[in-house]
Amino acid sequence: MSAALRASLLWSGVALVVLIVAIAAIARKLTVSIWYMLRGLFAPLKQIDASLRVKLAKIATAIGVEKIRHLGYKSKAAFIEEKIQWLLNPA
Repeated sequence: MSAALRASLLWSGVALVVLIVAIAAIARKLTVSIWYMLRGLFAPLKQIDASLRVKLAKIATAIGVEKIRHLGYKSKAAFIEEKIQWLLNPA
């Protein structure tokens, strides 16, 4: 196996790990929100903090600009902004 192929496989593995960690972090936030809602303590999001923005950016990066454009978004930033609006106004 060539060095370039090994490096490519290594970076694709790293990207996959980053994607899995970002998805797990958002899933955890949603799970905690559902738990609060079931206990009657739920408060809707009023703003998106920096850590959630970073997680959304990591997911968008892992998806890739080409796939994001294929989904109908003009850019990665447009994709992230729509997801932020969806989180702020889920209804």
